[in-house]
Amino acid sequence: MEYPWQEVVLAAFAAPPESLPAKFSAAQRAIADRLEDQPQPDRYEISALTDALNALSVLMCEAVQEQQRREQDTA
Repeated sequence: MEYPWQEVVLAAFAAPPESLPAKFSAAQRAIADRLEDQPQPDRYEISALTDALNALSVLMCEAVQEQQRREQDTA
């Protein structure tokens, strides 16, 4: 990992569905904290932070859709 916060983001992607909300929140917090830290991230890290936020957004959307599918299958 190039940046320490990436470990928390990676953990969200490796989390089982029941742990995803907590891991997702932790990843978002780690990114937000890094954006507030000093020294400010350089443009390469900002790009990595942006990519991570976008990927987390996709992950969460897919997890919600999967949960809805499971609920429909059991209904």
